[in-house]
Amino acid sequence: MYFAFLFPGQGSQHPGMGANYIKEFPYIKEYYLEANEVLNFDMLDLCLNGPEEELNLTANAQPAILALSYCAFQILLKETDIKPFLMAGHSLGEISALCCSGAIKFKDALKIVKKRGELMQLAVSQGDGAMLALNGLSVTETQNLLVANVHNGEAVISNINSRNQIVISGEKKSVEAVGDEASRLGAITMPLKVSAPFHSPLMKPAALGLEAELNNYRFSSLNYPVISNATCKPYMDENEIIPLLTEQVTSAVNWLKIMDYIGKTRVDISIELPPKKTLTKLFRSQKNKIHNYAFDQLDEIKTLLNNVEI
Repeated sequence: MYFAFLFPGQGSQHPGMGANYIKEFPYIKEYYLEANEVLNFDMLDLCLNGPEEELNLTANAQPAILALSYCAFQILLKETDIKPFLMAGHSLGEISALCCSGAIKFKDALKIVKKRGELMQLAVSQGDGAMLALNGLSVTETQNLLVANVHNGEAVISNINSRNQIVISGEKKSVEAVGDEASRLGAITMPLKVSAPFHSPLMKPAALGLEAELNNYRFSSLNYPVISNATCKPYMDENEIIPLLTEQVTSAVNWLKIMDYIGKTRVDISIELPPKKTLTKLFRSQKNKIHNYAFDQLDEIKTLLNNVEI
């Protein structure tokens, strides 16, 4: 059997994240203690107890999510015989995947995503940018609305999550105007709880800052293939990490294209690492040959493996 490991992005964080896994697999606490030392604050306490407002800050949410995904990856390696055929992550999750592939050291990945979060927070003044999910419109319909509303300011498609869910990002006034038009067309709109207009040209200062930060680190070859958000194809080697992660900050995440790519490979089963199971739901909407599981279904996965030869 062939497995794809999926790594979530920002927005999946929540107080209490990881508590049940620490209780069941206490050895992962050492990774949190390592993270506390690297980040110079008690991230473990923030993950377990909040407050939610502080956890939601981009500079905190990104290392918190990466750490939990990394811990879950270690659990899979220790508790099962599963090895990924390939890995993919949504936005921030791409860095989690690269870390778990061995290309970026855990300590370095924590520093990188914390800096990435700080840069993204500072790229646009608080309240000037926004992101909005549109459910029920196609890419073409959304693009037409963006073109029609260009006079209201800059806004672009930032995420193509599925055939029916598009996310737009940009100047708040423009995003809201597009959202109003989308609602009139019957779309269900939902503002995202983020601190900046991610994956838009407005993130250019953050992209330049991240590029400079990435040049401070040394990267290793990938033990498992990782799909890039920028190209929707696997990394060729570690030399692509700096340019592709830099490009990712301002370019759209076409998760639909990534799912289509995985669907054409030998993958039989996807496993989404925590927190939450957003990517699992998106994959299930594809209705392809792949069976989709979230990490909290670990017992079901083990039962499956006991009945099927890997």
